[in-house]
Amino acid sequence: MARGNLAMAYDANGFYAEAISTYEEAAFLSPEEFRWPYYMGIVQSEIGDLQAAIQSVDLALNIDPLYAPALLRKSVWLVYEREFERADQSLQILLESDIPIHLRSIGNMARGRALIGMNNPQEAIELLEPLLGGMFDSQVRDPLRTAYRQD
Repeated sequence: MARGNLAMAYDANGFYAEAISTYEEAAFLSPEEFRWPYYMGIVQSEIGDLQAAIQSVDLALNIDPLYAPALLRKSVWLVYEREFERADQSLQILLESDIPIHLRSIGNMARGRALIGMNNPQEAIELLEPLLGGMFDSQVRDPLRTAYRQD
Protein backbone atom coordinates (compact mmCIF):
# COMPACT_ATOMS: atom_id res chain seq x y z
CA MET A 1 0.00 0.00 0.00
CA ALA A 2 2.84 2.40 0.81
CA ARG A 3 4.34 1.99 -2.70
CA GLY A 4 0.98 2.75 -4.26
CA ASN A 5 0.57 5.85 -2.12
CA LEU A 6 4.06 6.99 -3.10
CA ALA A 7 3.20 6.43 -6.77
CA MET A 8 0.07 8.57 -6.37
CA ALA A 9 2.18 11.34 -4.82
CA TYR A 10 4.63 11.20 -7.73
CA ASP A 11 1.71 11.25 -10.17
CA ALA A 12 -0.01 14.20 -8.46
CA ASN A 13 3.22 16.20 -8.59
CA GLY A 14 4.00 15.52 -12.24
CA PHE A 15 6.80 12.98 -11.76
CA TYR A 16 5.30 10.59 -14.29
CA ALA A 17 8.27 8.29 -14.93
CA GLU A 18 8.72 7.82 -11.19
CA ALA A 19 4.97 7.27 -10.77
CA ILE A 20 4.91 4.58 -13.46
CA SER A 21 7.86 2.65 -12.05
CA THR A 22 6.45 2.92 -8.52
CA TYR A 23 3.00 1.77 -9.66
CA GLU A 24 4.75 -1.23 -11.25
CA GLU A 25 6.38 -2.01 -7.90
CA ALA A 26 3.07 -1.59 -6.07
CA ALA A 27 1.35 -3.93 -8.54
CA PHE A 28 4.09 -6.50 -8.04
CA LEU A 29 3.83 -6.25 -4.25
CA SER A 30 0.00 -6.33 -4.23
CA PRO A 31 -1.05 -8.39 -7.26
CA GLU A 32 -4.67 -8.56 -6.06
CA GLU A 33 -5.03 -4.76 -6.02
CA PHE A 34 -6.50 -3.47 -9.28
CA ARG A 35 -5.83 0.22 -8.51
CA TRP A 36 -2.10 0.16 -9.18
CA PRO A 37 -2.14 -1.10 -12.78
CA TYR A 38 -5.25 1.01 -13.43
CA TYR A 39 -3.63 4.22 -12.16
CA MET A 40 -0.43 3.33 -14.02
CA GLY A 41 -2.46 3.09 -17.22
CA ILE A 42 -3.93 6.53 -16.62
CA VAL A 43 -0.45 8.03 -16.20
CA GLN A 44 0.80 6.22 -19.31
CA SER A 45 -2.10 7.67 -21.29
CA GLU A 46 -1.33 11.15 -19.98
CA ILE A 47 2.19 10.93 -21.40
CA GLY A 48 0.85 9.59 -24.69
CA ASP A 49 1.78 5.91 -24.42
CA LEU A 50 -1.66 4.49 -25.16
CA GLN A 51 -0.47 0.97 -25.97
CA ALA A 52 1.21 0.69 -22.55
CA ALA A 53 -1.89 2.24 -20.96
CA ILE A 54 -4.12 -0.37 -22.59
CA GLN A 55 -1.85 -3.17 -21.36
CA SER A 56 -1.85 -1.78 -17.82
CA VAL A 57 -5.61 -1.41 -17.73
CA ASP A 58 -5.92 -4.97 -19.07
CA LEU A 59 -3.97 -6.08 -15.98
CA ALA A 60 -6.44 -4.22 -13.79
CA LEU A 61 -9.38 -5.74 -15.68
CA ASN A 62 -7.95 -9.21 -15.08
CA ILE A 63 -8.47 -8.47 -11.37
CA ASP A 64 -11.83 -6.67 -11.68
CA PRO A 65 -13.30 -7.41 -15.14
CA LEU A 66 -16.39 -5.22 -14.78
CA TYR A 67 -14.81 -2.04 -13.40
CA ALA A 68 -16.68 0.41 -15.62
CA PRO A 69 -14.19 3.33 -15.60
CA ALA A 70 -11.38 0.96 -16.68
CA LEU A 71 -13.50 -0.57 -19.46
CA LEU A 72 -14.46 2.90 -20.65
CA ARG A 73 -10.93 4.31 -20.62
CA LYS A 74 -9.55 1.24 -22.39
CA SER A 75 -12.25 1.48 -25.05
CA VAL A 76 -11.65 5.17 -25.71
CA TRP A 77 -7.90 4.56 -25.99
CA LEU A 78 -8.54 1.69 -28.41
CA VAL A 79 -10.64 4.02 -30.57
CA TYR A 80 -7.79 6.56 -30.55
CA GLU A 81 -5.44 3.77 -31.60
CA ARG A 82 -7.89 2.80 -34.38
CA GLU A 83 -8.42 -0.66 -32.87
CA PHE A 84 -12.15 -0.40 -33.43
CA GLU A 85 -13.08 -4.08 -33.09
CA ARG A 86 -11.31 -4.43 -29.73
CA ALA A 87 -12.91 -1.17 -28.57
CA ASP A 88 -16.33 -2.46 -29.60
CA GLN A 89 -15.82 -5.72 -27.69
CA SER A 90 -14.81 -3.86 -24.55
CA LEU A 91 -17.70 -1.42 -24.90
CA GLN A 92 -20.22 -4.22 -25.32
CA ILE A 93 -19.03 -5.68 -21.99
CA LEU A 94 -19.41 -2.24 -20.41
CA LEU A 95 -22.85 -1.58 -21.87
CA GLU A 96 -24.17 -5.01 -20.84
CA SER A 97 -23.28 -4.34 -17.21
CA ASP A 98 -25.26 -2.35 -14.65
CA ILE A 99 -23.76 1.14 -14.93
CA PRO A 100 -25.01 4.67 -14.22
CA ILE A 101 -26.79 6.47 -17.05
CA HIS A 102 -23.99 9.00 -17.61
CA LEU A 103 -21.44 6.18 -18.10
CA ARG A 104 -23.89 4.44 -20.43
CA SER A 105 -24.15 7.63 -22.50
CA ILE A 106 -20.36 8.00 -22.66
CA GLY A 107 -20.08 4.32 -23.56
CA ASN A 108 -22.63 4.75 -26.35
CA MET A 109 -20.69 7.73 -27.71
CA ALA A 110 -17.46 5.73 -27.69
CA ARG A 111 -19.18 2.72 -29.25
CA GLY A 112 -20.65 5.00 -31.91
CA ARG A 113 -17.13 6.13 -32.82
CA ALA A 114 -15.92 2.51 -32.90
CA LEU A 115 -18.81 1.54 -35.18
CA ILE A 116 -18.01 4.44 -37.50
CA GLY A 117 -14.41 3.20 -37.63
CA MET A 118 -15.71 -0.30 -38.44
CA ASN A 119 -17.79 1.14 -41.31
CA ASN A 120 -21.10 0.48 -39.57
CA PRO A 121 -22.68 3.95 -39.68
CA GLN A 122 -26.31 2.87 -39.36
CA GLU A 123 -25.75 1.18 -36.00
CA ALA A 124 -23.69 4.20 -34.89
CA ILE A 125 -26.57 6.51 -35.81
CA GLU A 126 -28.98 4.38 -33.78
CA LEU A 127 -26.69 4.72 -30.73
CA LEU A 128 -25.88 8.40 -31.16
CA GLU A 129 -29.21 10.00 -32.14
CA PRO A 130 -30.86 9.39 -28.73
CA LEU A 131 -28.01 11.37 -27.12
CA LEU A 132 -28.92 14.56 -29.02
CA GLY A 133 -30.43 17.21 -26.79
CA GLY A 134 -28.91 15.73 -23.65
CA MET A 135 -25.89 16.74 -21.63
CA PHE A 136 -23.54 15.26 -24.25
CA ASP A 137 -25.23 17.00 -27.20
CA SER A 138 -22.18 19.00 -28.30
CA GLN A 139 -19.91 15.96 -28.07
CA VAL A 140 -22.19 13.70 -30.10
CA ARG A 141 -22.77 16.00 -33.08
CA ASP A 142 -19.38 15.47 -34.77
CA PRO A 143 -19.42 11.65 -34.76
CA LEU A 144 -23.07 11.72 -35.78
CA ARG A 145 -22.26 13.94 -38.79
CA THR A 146 -19.52 11.48 -39.74
CA ALA A 147 -21.96 8.57 -39.48
CA TYR A 148 -24.52 10.40 -41.66
CA ARG A 149 -21.84 11.02 -44.31
CA GLN A 150 -20.82 7.34 -44.29
CA ASP A 151 -24.42 6.13 -44.49
